[in-house]
Formats: sequence, structure tokens, C-alpha cells
Amino acid sequence: MTEQALIEILDVAALSVEDSELLWGYNIDSPRNNLQFETDKIFVYGWILGKKHPAVAIKVTSGGTVIQEIATNNPRPDVAKIHSKVAGSENCGFSAEVGVGELSEECELVLEAVFSDRSSVPIAVVRFRQKLPRLKQIQVDLKRSRTRLEQIQSELEQHQPLLHQTQEQLPRLYSQKYQTENQSQAIADTNTLPV
Repeated sequence: MTEQALIEILDVAALSVEDSELLWGYNIDSPRNNLQFETDKIFVYGWILGKKHPAVAIKVTSGGTVIQEIATNNPRPDVAKIHSKVAGSENCGFSAEVGVGELSEECELVLEAVFSDRSSVPIAVVRFRQKLPRLKQIQVDLKRSRTRLEQIQSELEQHQPLLHQTQEQLPRLYSQKYQTENQSQAIADTNTLPV
């Protein structure tokens, strides 16, 4: 029996879009608060209707990194009934499985509406916690460790010229230290000579 990943949705917060000129409306049908999934993916499902420009995608980001873009062209007859006078309301849905296995144990996904003019606006934040199977967790930890090692190597390479310069100066510094110690000893010997 293989151990399954477990994802728990902690919170789904719809963001108030300050500029009401951008959207007729939207809804995040999935995920929902307090749901749990035995997978390393979160199913994102809903609809969105742009006002000035049609919404063409939902961009999913985490920590500023784009995870996935989901097209907004799925049929939504339920929305078309309510917004029958809005162009494109019959195909304003979106749905996709968003892989989160490479993200940290507790994380946030930001959902942004992307319009046809490529402008965007955040519409929701999904906070979740995941427990990966032991092997998968080891792989994720190893990947993070490799990334950190690469950062350390890069920093070390940046400091390499200074280290090299210091190593070149060491013999001269030791020589100066030796001369200073000899001079100090000579002065001490002179001061201790009987008069």
C-alpha cells in the first residue's frame, strides 16, 4: 500500500476587487474551506466575467512564481442564465488541477484574473497545508537543499576574489607580525638590561 499525499484547504478568501469596472462577477466553486484531498493537486473550478475586457485566464501564483494559467473558456450555462446580456457568459468557466507537490508544507495560492489586454487583478487567495508521502517529502527536501546549495555556491563564487586577495596578503602579514614581535622583543630586552 502506497502512502498518499494529503492536502487540507485551510481558507479560501475572495478578494474584493476595488475597481468594479473590471468585473461583472466571478465565483470560486472549488476549492472550499476545510476540504481534504488525497492527492498533491488542488482542483480549481469557477467562473469569471470581465467588463471592460474579457477574462481570458486565471493565473495561479505562489510567492510571486506563476504555477499555472487556466483558460476561461469552459461552458457555464448557469452563469449565462443569470448574465444573459453579457457577451461570453456562456463560456466563462475555468477548471484545472493545479499541482502543488513542489510547494512548501503550508502555502498560499493567489488566483488572478487575466484580461485580453494582459492586465490582471487578484480575485482570491487559497491557503492550504499538505502532507506529502515520505518518499515525495524526501524528494522535495532534496530539491530545496540543492537549490540552497546552488545559492551558497553562487555566494561563495562572488566572494572568491576577496578570499584569493586575502590569501595573497597572508604571507606579508605574517612577515610583518614576525618583524613586529622581534622588534618588541628587542625593545623588551633593551629595557631589561642592567645599567
